[in-house]
Amino acid sequence: MRALREHREAQLLERAFADDAYVDSDLVFADELGGPLYPRLTDVFVRLRKAAGIASGTLHVLRHTAATLALTNGIPVHIVAARLGDDPNTVLGTYAHLLPQSDEQAAERVAALLAR
Repeated sequence: MRALREHREAQLLERAFADDAYVDSDLVFADELGGPLYPRLTDVFVRLRKAAGIASGTLHVLRHTAATLALTNGIPVHIVAARLGDDPNTVLGTYAHLLPQSDEQAAERVAALLAR
């Protein structure tokens, strides 16, 4: 809590110094003018990817890989969408081709339940 209070005090000083140039975006962590911070994850990723000897690929490819692995291993679409920060319809629109067995599996499971 102390660290957050100190951070808030520093942020208020930056805000006062920036005066009208400060845009309150209601962010806990913001740049000197109140805007969002953009981490340099892509730069770090590229450096680590090259150091690992992987010729190509982006962070976005990792996102697709995570979604593909999750969906093809039975994780429900709404869970994958939530983890990606997407709408389930968007995920279905992008990855539906990976789920051709879903309808067949659903029919088999419902049939097995009814057979009991």
